[in-house]
Amino acid sequence: MPVPSPDESAQHHYEAVQFVRQAIDLAARDPELSKDGKADAVGICRVVLEVAADLYGVDGKEMLVEWNLSRSEVVGGVVQRLIASGLAKRALLEPSSAYENLFDVNQPPETWTLQWTDQP
Repeated sequence: MPVPSPDESAQHHYEAVQFVRQAIDLAARDPELSKDGKADAVGICRVVLEVAADLYGVDGKEMLVEWNLSRSEVVGGVVQRLIASGLAKRALLEPSSAYENLFDVNQPPETWTLQWTDQP
């Protein structure tokens, strides 16, 4: 069942929506990425990128593009619709602006505002 994207011009299939839903849950369980068991925009986007790379390797980018999850703003729209529909409760309902310009897989990672380094 397709879910409209934030700009209403594209659709998200079940697998993409479930992927974001899992990212919310994973981010919420990580104490470094959550507040009181609830994930924020940065944590959710980090998990989306990390899980895509872990599961799909070098094809992670292509998977995100195929699922129309290549930009943080789109991920944020899916998160907000999941929360509004009652399908995700483990995320902070942040304004759409919290997801702006965090990442775009079609741009070099150096241009993203979402940056992190490995913890020792």
